[in-house]
Amino acid sequence: MKDEFKQTEKMLYDYKYIDSKINILQFKLEKLRDDITVSGLDYSKDKISSTNSFNSVVENETITRDSGEIKIIDQEIKNLQYQKKLIDMSLPLLEEEEQQLVKLRYFSKDKKTWVNIAAEMNMTSDNCIKIRRRIIDKLQSYLI
Repeated sequence: MKDEFKQTEKMLYDYKYIDSKINILQFKLEKLRDDITVSGLDYSKDKISSTNSFNSVVENETITRDSGEIKIIDQEIKNLQYQKKLIDMSLPLLEEEEQQLVKLRYFSKDKKTWVNIAAEMNMTSDNCIKIRRRIIDKLQSYLI
């Protein structure tokens, strides 16, 4: 139960970086797809006798790279998009006060203290911490 709480909270903290991570991965993916490096013939690896095989070490390396790295990066992008959409769809389930606390605590660039958040929301820091618990309890079943 404690791990789910931390996992949910980590997802909320990471939310503000999801778009940047997706952009970086898409840039890497674009570079991988555009990368057409050519290497010379390696006589120790390539067969130079006549065969019916029409592939080489270079082709095999390219196919392996494409099918491996590209699939991994594609999957990372999909996972991040899924995570972002999940959070976006879950936030409207919270009350206004809870949404405001999420924005102040988890989505702001600088991590604010409970005292600062409490001052902005006109309540005590103890109340903010109680609301935080309620928020995580609500979101945990949707995010994990």
